[in-house]
Amino acid sequence: MPFQPKPKQRILINGRQFTFAEHPNAPGIVYGQEGRQATVYQLGIKGKNKAFKIFKARFRNPYLVGQAQKLKEYSNQLGLSTCSRSVLSPSKDRKLLSTYPDLIYAVVMPWIYGETWVENISSRRILTPQKALVIAKQLADVLFRMEVNNLAHCDLSGANLIITTKKKIELVDVEGFYAPDLSSPEVLPAGSPGYAHSSSPKGIWSPQADRFAAAILFAEILGSCDQEVVDAAWGESFFEPRELMRDSHRYNMLHQSLMRHWGKGILDLFFTAWRSNNLADCPTMGEWHVQLPSEVPLSTLKRTAQTGTAGKLAENGKEKLSEKSERKGRDLKKPKLELVRVARDRKNPVLVAVILATLVTAAIFWAIGSIKPLTQEPKSITGQAVDSVENESPTSNSILLSSDQATVDERRLAWISNEVPEVNLRRTPGYISKGDSQDVIVKIPSGAEVKIIDGPYDVDGLDWWRVSWEGYVGYVAEYTGAGRQILIFLP
Repeated sequence: MPFQPKPKQRILINGRQFTFAEHPNAPGIVYGQEGRQATVYQLGIKGKNKAFKIFKARFRNPYLVGQAQKLKEYSNQLGLSTCSRSVLSPSKDRKLLSTYPDLIYAVVMPWIYGETWVENISSRRILTPQKALVIAKQLADVLFRMEVNNLAHCDLSGANLIITTKKKIELVDVEGFYAPDLSSPEVLPAGSPGYAHSSSPKGIWSPQADRFAAAILFAEILGSCDQEVVDAAWGESFFEPRELMRDSHRYNMLHQSLMRHWGKGILDLFFTAWRSNNLADCPTMGEWHVQLPSEVPLSTLKRTAQTGTAGKLAENGKEKLSEKSERKGRDLKKPKLELVRVARDRKNPVLVAVILATLVTAAIFWAIGSIKPLTQEPKSITGQAVDSVENESPTSNSILLSSDQATVDERRLAWISNEVPEVNLRRTPGYISKGDSQDVIVKIPSGAEVKIIDGPYDVDGLDWWRVSWEGYVGYVAEYTGAGRQILIFLP
């Protein structure tokens, strides 16, 4: 008969008497949490609580005894307090195990107060950008310290990440833990659904084991400040397991959100992991540690302040663009009107007339210059596909997001100008220090019609728009580096 404890039932382990805790919200029910491999109960002892992990039959392994002894040396490391543990074994717990055979290789360890990341996802809880960044940076600290010490969790997931009541990060379920001084488990960890790399079914147990799952976690956490992303979560993870590493609606949504809120650097890391062939190709924890900003970008703060949630950006995009245009128009008019006032004050009617005529002429030319041509005469041009690499090239690939970018544009359709023979559709905005073989999705011919999804993004000195064309989705610059127009917007 399986072991089924009752609330306040006592049990003697290693000479210490523990009591099974009652669930705080369910009187008469023992406080337990069932997972894929085991059930974890809360034990009380002298006002302190411990976690008692009882494994399901197929996961009871003598390997855990030796592993626990070696894991203790890592228990003082940031985020790894659960490594302080003891395991019930036949050699020292014979009497207890003869009474309760199901407790063989059960683990006693610290009880960590807090909530798992999966609880945040399943409850559809939106976070402020500040809180999302704090959680991401704390996770990066934990994983970076593990990486430099050649350690890996090997089963990172939302269920194994706890945000404690003290606002710290703790990792749990470390039975598949990798360390140089540990022997390989009989059954290698295969990763958790929604976080496992395509190569994971073969088993992962190496220093690189956490890289892909970490990229998914960082993307989920940073995306949690966007209401649209929060609402689109599949279940206990943002992605449905079968859509990992494939183009999908959720991927495109999260891709767009990361670019809009956190910039090209973060997006590039996520994209690299998503398209990786193996775990070694995924970004290191050090890269995430360096790329995460020290504070929330000003543009993201402005958006959330204006809309309440980042998910309402599209609704306010038109107003922002309109306000910018009006402000620009007022700034252009101001010095000219000042000239008219000065001339009038000096009672010089000739000068007033000349200035007014000049202003009218300038206004006409400004209006003409602002009109986008609807058609162009085709030109015979030969050469390679272009985007921004033409003549003068910027010397930096830094990204500087303005407060009004990444909004859905009024002009939903555009076509590729005949000024260029064809244009590169890129996976991410920008072109500096990129390998075209990896970044270019397809070449779009001149005259082709594309649909505008969002933008613009100011990267490498050019405005990039996210577009779709014949089932492909990517980024196209509005102009080349030499000033030739690529996108012509349709009314």
